[in-house]
Amino acid sequence: MVHNQGDLNTLKGRHTMRVICLSCGYKVDMDRAYDDYDGEIKCIVCGSILAVKTEQGKLKSVSLVKAEPRPTPKSV
Repeated sequence: MVHNQGDLNTLKGRHTMRVICLSCGYKVDMDRAYDDYDGEIKCIVCGSILAVKTEQGKLKSVSLVKAEPRPTPKSV
């Protein structure tokens, strides 16, 4: 499954791209260091691994490499 989101955001004067974790929905902000990037990132919330490709500051593709299992609520 590939999710594309080419929107650029400016947060506090910084140029950022926002990637949505395909496993948990957390919004991962990526700064200028990722303007031309082809590799993996790890979601800090659920631990899933995403393959991310960017070119010239625009997000080209995101795919789920490894999904971590979501914790199930415990009964009380």
